[in-house]
Amino acid sequence: MTQNAFGFDLGDKDLLAAADGPSGDFSPVPAGWYDCLVDKSEGGKTQKGDEKLSMTFVINTGEYQGRLFFGTFVYGHPKEQVANIARSQMAKIAQVGGIDPKTPDQFENARVGVKVGVKAAQGEYKAKNEIKGIGPIPDDAPQAAPAPAPATTAGGRKASW
Repeated sequence: MTQNAFGFDLGDKDLLAAADGPSGDFSPVPAGWYDCLVDKSEGGKTQKGDEKLSMTFVINTGEYQGRLFFGTFVYGHPKEQVANIARSQMAKIAQVGGIDPKTPDQFENARVGVKVGVKAAQGEYKAKNEIKGIGPIPDDAPQAAPAPAPATTAGGRKASW
């Protein structure tokens, strides 16, 4: 058993040696459409207090399987056009994913196509991927197992978005 300077029990691991090892690849994937699953979906509020839905998408198949994209849909934005775009994207996820979410977490495991672009590096910020659209799973995507059936909410409440 190894303990580090902070007193954490590391089992047989050497934390400092692990720091020199490989880390996750955060470089952007090429722009295009990807077969993705909604890995995580949470409701919340922006710093200004506007209702939002934050989602993590994970590439489901192919060369970049396991890579993540992050999207925030501000459906309570004071600018109606911004709110409508967010609601439209959320509705597209529900439609393509074959779900009828009543709560934010019910978007999880929806399988959708995600169109990503690459935002160029600016100043101290590195290049990164941005979600450009939601749609059907690309025809040329490798086949994957179907997503599990979403959970249902008792009471049949309608979502506020």
